[in-house]
Amino acid sequence: MLPPAPIYPPFIKKYIRYRKWIPKNHQNQYFPNIIADMRNTSCIKFGIISILLLLTNLPSTAQYSIDGLDLNQNIYAWHDKALGVDKTGILLGEYQEIQRQSRETSQFFDDSQWIANRLKYRGEIYEGIYLSYDIESDLLLIRHPTNYNYHSQAIKLIQQDVEWFEYSGHTFRYIHEPVLHFGEGFFDEMYMGEHLQLFAKRIKITETDRVISYVTADKFIIQYLGEYYRLRSKLTVMKLLKPYKKEIRQFIKTNEIKAKPEYESDMIQLISFCNQLLNAPTNQ
Repeated sequence: MLPPAPIYPPFIKKYIRYRKWIPKNHQNQYFPNIIADMRNTSCIKFGIISILLLLTNLPSTAQYSIDGLDLNQNIYAWHDKALGVDKTGILLGEYQEIQRQSRETSQFFDDSQWIANRLKYRGEIYEGIYLSYDIESDLLLIRHPTNYNYHSQAIKLIQQDVEWFEYSGHTFRYIHEPVLHFGEGFFDEMYMGEHLQLFAKRIKITETDRVISYVTADKFIIQYLGEYYRLRSKLTVMKLLKPYKKEIRQFIKTNEIKAKPEYESDMIQLISFCNQLLNAPTNQ
């Protein structure tokens, strides 16, 4: 015959089972019968206090003060105030370990790990969120927005739910359709005209020569009439817009345009000019 099962707070079953504080022969005997006890108000309050105590002691969870908590009032309002009601939705994600392979360079855009900026996530715009964009893995990460003790714990958002984010003067948008051989993912919006759009796929590759280093290898894409084209040189534009080849060639010569990946501002000027050509009244 089994000895009487010890009484445990009903809300911490998962935690204490994990710690193996309950004999296995008692786990199935006791816990199925405690669900009914949860209807008791005092039991609910005791369970909530248990959760709060766990939140302030477990190493994997952010810590918040419970000084202003009144169990007779709206607990959800307290939660939103403690966490920050404007930031609760941004925590929908999972922790991501950051691994660095190089001391001199990094896999992050602009070699900066955390920059405060804004993004649109699951239909909501969030301001002042510290972002980090891992180019190598095409992952947007955020720093824990509410507690300094956990700023080193990066949160990987649900990438497909990020509509756009701003980072270091750039706007990255998640494109849900395959873009050439790059597939879907984040693309830097360099120029967004009515007829022509210019995107950059930010890429870093690793090179090994005694030590590992990250090297930039960005690629550029034109979107025209719903189709994507790889922008390799000025010839790409002239082939795409053959009726305007003469005007394009003259613009390149006059403005000394270098339509190459290392001259991003020149490429933006060229695509902007071509978009104006397509906007001309004779072409409407």
